[in-house]
Amino acid sequence: TRRNVFIASGGVILPWVAGFLVAVYGVSDAYVPPGVNRISFAVFVGAILVATSTAIAAAMLLELGLIQTRVAKAIMGAAVIDDILGLLVLSIAIGTNRGTVDLTSLAILGGTATAFILIGAWVGAQFFGRLVVKLQASGERIGLRYGGFMVAIAITFLYAAIAETIGLSAIIGAFVAGTMFAVTPLKADLQRGAERLGTIFTPAFFISMGLLVNLWTLDSNLLVFGVILIVLAFFTKVIGCVIPARLYGMTPDEAWAVGYGMTPRGEVGLIIAQAAFLVGVIRSELFSIIVIALIIVSVMPTLFLKHYLVRIRKAHATAAVTAPPPAGEQS
Repeated sequence: TRRNVFIASGGVILPWVAGFLVAVYGVSDAYVPPGVNRISFAVFVGAILVATSTAIAAAMLLELGLIQTRVAKAIMGAAVIDDILGLLVLSIAIGTNRGTVDLTSLAILGGTATAFILIGAWVGAQFFGRLVVKLQASGERIGLRYGGFMVAIAITFLYAAIAETIGLSAIIGAFVAGTMFAVTPLKADLQRGAERLGTIFTPAFFISMGLLVNLWTLDSNLLVFGVILIVLAFFTKVIGCVIPARLYGMTPDEAWAVGYGMTPRGEVGLIIAQAAFLVGVIRSELFSIIVIALIIVSVMPTLFLKHYLVRIRKAHATAAVTAPPPAGEQS
């Protein structure tokens, strides 16, 4: 809906601008790798602050029985759009790192990313999604239970390779593939298969991230930058989502719940940080403080989010008790 687009846009633009400005004016040249354009460096730092992880919010909404409420729909819907916008920002960041920093090149890059997402999703829904469903059914008839899932994984790698080939990030291709399979009748089966893979690759991902973090390289200047980054990451996301939510008629409690629910960065932010580190845009010491900041920002909103969700649940319970009975039941 337009409300979700509005909320997601606020939650992307404000953190990105804040991250960009603090990277331009608040980071010493000593922490920018030699030969790296300062604008490219700043675009990547801004992109790291954009992504949203809804795992914490979803767990709390489910626990409190609010998964079908307007707040839950706003958080989940805005998070999907937020991820798409975040991937576009990542595409621009990768483009600037390759030297394309003029407006024309950035416009072409943004258009390419948008076209890939839209066309890839449409082709997937019309062809690949149906193909996976048919292969799954055929496989089950001959005793191959996960045939559709294996083909889905292969298509995901194909989309990732195409994204890399046209100058985007592999994560964009994987995201597009995930969205097209999410609307198939096999959504639950594919999700179970992905969870099984996750038990192997998720720990490996976080271990690899931990191995890249070197706490011994941190100094007082980096710690100050880390504190600034945490404050910016936290408040820009909250404010960027609360204001649009209020403008679209949500109550104060609902708006604050949406803001805090969108604040955790989680794995997507870490992936973007890792991409910046691997292409040499940020150095090891800056990567380490960014990872620490993202972890802290992912935990910080928990108490605030639960506070407002409990208030919303109480308001719903009060409204249900005070609501007049249906006309046919009145005495």
